Amino acid sequence: MTELDTATQDAATLETAPTRYIEGGGIRFAYRRLGPSIGTPLVLLQHFSGNIDAWDPAVVNALAADRP
Repeated sequence: MTELDTATQDAATLETAPTRYIEGGGIRFAYRRLGPSIGTPLVLLQHFSGNIDAWDPAVVNALAADRP
C-alpha cells in the first residue's frame, strides 16, 4: 500500500480532518485520521453504499478523543 498524502499532523475533529488517500491493489481509498497520534488505532468501516461523510461527527469525535 502506498500513502498518497504528505500531511503528518492529526486533526482534532472530523470537521477539520483532511481527507487523505492510500492506494492498494490498484484501488484508491479515502480516509481521515484524527485524535492523538499515539494509542490504539480505531478503524471505522462504512456500509456498502455509504461514504466517508456518513459518520456523525459527534460520535466520531468522541471516539477519537477517548480511545486509549
